[in-house]
Amino acid sequence: IVALGNKASDYTAEDVQALTELGTLLWDILEHKRAQEELAKSEALLNMTQRLSRIGGWQWDVAQGVMTWTRELYRLHGFSPDQFEPGSPEHIRSSQVCYDPEDRELIRRAFENCATLGLAYDLELGFTPVGGERIRVRTSAEAVWENGRVSKVLGTFQDITEKRALEQRYETLFQNMLDGFALHEIICDTSGRPVDYRFLEVNPAFERHTGLAGKDIRGRTVREVLPLIEEVWIETYGKVALTGEPAFFEEYASAQDKFYQVSAFRPTPMRFACIFRDITDRKRYERDLRQAKDAAEAANVAKSEFLANMSHEIRTPMNGIMGMLHVFDSQDLPGEQKKLLELAITSAGRLSGLLSDILDLARIESGKLAIQA
Repeated sequence: IVALGNKASDYTAEDVQALTELGTLLWDILEHKRAQEELAKSEALLNMTQRLSRIGGWQWDVAQGVMTWTRELYRLHGFSPDQFEPGSPEHIRSSQVCYDPEDRELIRRAFENCATLGLAYDLELGFTPVGGERIRVRTSAEAVWENGRVSKVLGTFQDITEKRALEQRYETLFQNMLDGFALHEIICDTSGRPVDYRFLEVNPAFERHTGLAGKDIRGRTVREVLPLIEEVWIETYGKVALTGEPAFFEEYASAQDKFYQVSAFRPTPMRFACIFRDITDRKRYERDLRQAKDAAEAANVAKSEFLANMSHEIRTPMNGIMGMLHVFDSQDLPGEQKKLLELAITSAGRLSGLLSDILDLARIESGKLAIQA
């Protein structure tokens, strides 16, 4: 009334009622338009989400016998809505819908059991889209009950080809990696202190390195499998599982009489994974090398002591010989004897100098030689 610029007294009760109904109608139209816009946004978001996740959806109305597909489901099948009308579940048997022949009866029975008995299903099957290459799909469905009977069946259809290929690559890596791998769950006492851990998964390299078969230890604790395990293993792994701080260390395992180099990390709370390799040969080589080094150093010390002792033992009689030669040299000797005496004195001097050098070398090796400027 105000909008029309007239006074309220200018309108009859019937006019006011009509205008009120008109306003209500206009408001309902506006709300309906807004609802349609929100629905369109939701549908666009749904379509984008399904496309990104490669998941299509469908609904089967049991009473009306009508099946509805989402846009992504059409795309995954290689159809457009104007090329194929789902109609009824009998489309599963159609050559247009390309389940592997051996799987068509399986998926049909699963659908019928869901639609009539309400039995949900979740299957992984081979599938070939129209004009495309064979893929791997996961199809699942659940029943909606009304008044004690199944009224609708809601389902999904997902392309899991890349996921399965990635899992296969990881599984191949897991099975063929040279390093051992194990996933564990830490076990704590009432105070929260790590006291044990449980084997969850191991790879073949773990079995080779430890001599423990995966089928015998999965689900069991390490104290059950290795009662005499060193506490350092549980303490180190417990810290990783509880704090999330990774660890890299080398440790001896008496059960296998081996040394291992270990990298441990926490994938989820209260669990830890470790990647390890057998470094026993390297540790033994290092031990043998250390022992050989110690033996060589001991032999060198013994040699130095021997040289020092022998130098002193030889120097004493050598000094006597030099003294006697100098006594003879002081006498008046014939020419030929004089020459022989001088030769003997020269040779003795050289020998004495050699002994001094040997003694100095022994002192250098023993660190007892003082150098004066």
